[in-house]
Amino acid sequence: MCNKEFDILIIEDPEEIFNYLQLGINLPIFPEFKKFILNDLKVFNSKSMLLLEDGDICGHVLIYFSNKDCLYFGFFSVVNHFPKRINFLISQLIKFARENNFRKIRGPINIPTLIFGWGFLEKGCRDTIFLENPSMPDIYIELFKKNNFQVFKRYFSYEGKTPKIPPERFKSYDVSDYEFFYLNKWDEIDPFKEVIQYLTATNLSPVSSITPHPEKVFDNFINIAKSLFLPELFIFIRYKKTNDIIGFYLGIPNIYHKNNEGYFHSFIAYLGVVDHDHRRKGVGIKMSLLLFENAIQNKMNKVLIPVSGDLNVVKDIMINLYNLDLTRKFTIFEKKLNNIDI
Repeated sequence: MCNKEFDILIIEDPEEIFNYLQLGINLPIFPEFKKFILNDLKVFNSKSMLLLEDGDICGHVLIYFSNKDCLYFGFFSVVNHFPKRINFLISQLIKFARENNFRKIRGPINIPTLIFGWGFLEKGCRDTIFLENPSMPDIYIELFKKNNFQVFKRYFSYEGKTPKIPPERFKSYDVSDYEFFYLNKWDEIDPFKEVIQYLTATNLSPVSSITPHPEKVFDNFINIAKSLFLPELFIFIRYKKTNDIIGFYLGIPNIYHKNNEGYFHSFIAYLGVVDHDHRRKGVGIKMSLLLFENAIQNKMNKVLIPVSGDLNVVKDIMINLYNLDLTRKFTIFEKKLNNIDI
């Protein structure tokens, strides 16, 4: 049997890149996603590296950046998940980063992350189709480690029945100084856009931000929500004494699945933020309960909650308070390029 030859084709036109993204992810890419994907591709100077084997396309990785410090990648997959193909594509990813003077490589982070998520799924985890939760065989994790990539971050997904928590569980908290409310229609979000950005920037650590420079795609984030999600799953907290918004929680329907009546039957409790000065007062839990109540009202009886793998307190809440099961674990890799590999 003759040896097959590998080669790489790099494409830069966003419209053409869009046509190949499905090669790199198991989550369906619907036509209505296109305008949101094209936005992020353009913002982050994206390119697609297509793996060719004897001239036939058999693999894909998206590469992009916001500055020349870090080269990000996403949508990484090869046909049939053959190790030789994976290794060659990894080697070309490293080669590109070195030739273009990037200091590190990080991924997989699939843009827009609000739809396609991040990380390689770890061995033994649930791999059903769920928004933001891509899956690939664990051979990818194995081979990235063999190519001297280090674990940058792990994320866990907890799933289960949408919680109904008895109010008496929180009788020790006095939240009378706070107003909890939600959007009735998406037009109502515009006055809150600035405070959403402010709360996110001042209360989340830089490492919590998966997408590079999220402020550059914030408007796209809002447009995705307006187009695909439900306004009543966007919860806010107002501090009555100052009239300031001091927290918010965004839930997003799992748009890949509906029940027989046409309702979304599951959702992701995607992002919750409470200002530092108002934490440990029960407001975060109260906000979560309103989100859960609104989800149940909309027939969404199953929830998935992504959690950073190093937040043990939050993980305890997922298991002991919300009664959810840990079903998925994801690994994001990073490789520093200060020294030449041996």
